[in-house]
Amino acid sequence: MLGEGADSISFDGLVRQTTIDLGSDSVQDTISFSSMADLGDRITVTGASENDLLVIGGEEYFYDSSVSGFVNDTETITFG
Repeated sequence: MLGEGADSISFDGLVRQTTIDLGSDSVQDTISFSSMADLGDRITVTGASENDLLVIGGEEYFYDSSVSGFVNDTETITFG
C-alpha cells in the first residue's frame, strides 16, 4: 500500500499481475504508464479516491467512483 498523502508511481514497460493500493486518502495520487501497450493482464487498483489521476502515454484519466474507473472525455478504464 502506498502511504497517506499524495503518492506517485510510474511504470515503464509491460506491467502484469500487479496490485496497486492507493490507500483511500483524500489527496490526489498519480499512476503513470508509458503507453496503453504497457497495461498487461491482472492489474488491480484498490483504494482509489475521487480525482486520483491515471496517466497513460500523456493522456489523463481521473477516478470517478460512480463508474469505479478512471475516465476522460472519451473513455473509461477499469482495473480488476
